[in-house]
Amino acid sequence: MGVIRKGEVMSQPEPLVCFALETGAADYQTFPRGSDNAADMTLTGAAREPGAAVEARLVDQVTGEVIEPFDWQAIGRPDKTGRWSGTLRGIPVGGEYRLQLRLVDEICKSLAACPDVEHLLVGDLWMAAGQSNMMGRGRLGPDREQGIPQVHVFDCDYRWRQAEEPIAGNKQTRFCVGYDDTHVFVAAIAEADNPAAFPQIDRGRDGEVWEDDSIELFFDGNHDHSTYIHLAANLRGDRYDGSGGPAKGKFGDKEWDADWQTAARTHDDFFVMEFAVPFSAMGVESAEVGTQFGLNVGRTRSAAATGNKSEFTGWAIVYADFHQVTHFGDVSFRAGGDQP
Repeated sequence: MGVIRKGEVMSQPEPLVCFALETGAADYQTFPRGSDNAADMTLTGAAREPGAAVEARLVDQVTGEVIEPFDWQAIGRPDKTGRWSGTLRGIPVGGEYRLQLRLVDEICKSLAACPDVEHLLVGDLWMAAGQSNMMGRGRLGPDREQGIPQVHVFDCDYRWRQAEEPIAGNKQTRFCVGYDDTHVFVAAIAEADNPAAFPQIDRGRDGEVWEDDSIELFFDGNHDHSTYIHLAANLRGDRYDGSGGPAKGKFGDKEWDADWQTAARTHDDFFVMEFAVPFSAMGVESAEVGTQFGLNVGRTRSAAATGNKSEFTGWAIVYADFHQVTHFGDVSFRAGGDQP
């Protein structure tokens, strides 16, 4: 512990320098090449240091060797508002590159540095459009393709990352359906990292449980492709139920209630959520073999789970929100022991 004596003046610490990269490059980003097989990288940020210059350089991601001619070079200066911008031009096709940024004074003394932006590429961008067929959600065996450093993806959570199977979203959800004389049972098994730590908000009955990590069920019990019921639950066990149809608005009538049950259990890397839904709630009189009903199963991964924005996945290809009853999947009652 230091001691201050009467009459002594404490030395003042050097002020912290504000310097940040805000837009233009993110880890694993791929920049599209032009006709000259090169790309420009335009960067913006904040720096409150009058007279300073922003310098940048590119190095090899693995070896750390400078990519010529992109050794330290000035790309901009902060303006009066503390903003800066600059462009690295003519970055050649290839990578992976690491971008380094620093703020220097008039004699090139380094004042501050930003964290390196890593795993950058210059090359071709391909847009993959679709739903499950673009997500790699099939049965991935041990021989599935491994990612390679030169292939990156801009994922559904609006972040760049190393491409690997499944190509969009890396948490799969599976479910199974069964029944007895009075109920249909659905069990969903959802991959997740430490789901017990997810925030759990008390939504109450008929609250917006789909804002949390949750499972939603949609039953078209009479298979008319028009009316349906909507059940949803979060990991706390809070429940929502409503009924949908042509006269009930875009997302149905949440005043409708039914007597159904749900339970959830979390594990280290997945959670299980089970539902018991009576035939009476579905509008089904009995489970006659061969009778069909419509079904969709949806899952929400909350922003807390993804670390960015919420992610929505569903079983049926509905081309919009989960409520598109005309596109629900078909499920048939089968005799005991039959395969679905």
